[in-house]
Amino acid sequence: MPNDTKILADLLVEHRPTYESEGFPPWLRARVVEHVHTRVAEGTTFSALQAELGVSITTLRRWVRRHPAPKPGGFARVVVAQAARSVTQSASTETSHDSQAELYLRSPEGFSLHGISLEQGLRALASLR
Repeated sequence: MPNDTKILADLLVEHRPTYESEGFPPWLRARVVEHVHTRVAEGTTFSALQAELGVSITTLRRWVRRHPAPKPGGFARVVVAQAARSVTQSASTETSHDSQAELYLRSPEGFSLHGISLEQGLRALASLR
């Protein structure tokens, strides 16, 4: 469990309302929502977040629905990584053209494409607009 998740879990226990109608403090809900947005973007499920934070999935989804993640505007962060090459791969394949290289593409919305060519990736991105 990440350290910030542990801190939030402890704060949620400390500030758990005596009566359900009182609710959690707004500042704490805001911190949890920000944390949930970040972790979901990393691929964490709501079930895992429920177990880590001790708050029901229904409550987490309601908080997130009331405070959606800001839509990215302008430029998005892109990570370019070199794919690991197989040890048994022959030297002749290392001189292949970029257009035939296999790509791994993951959009900010969570769409993932694996083993596609550059041309296929560009067509897929154009169709998602």
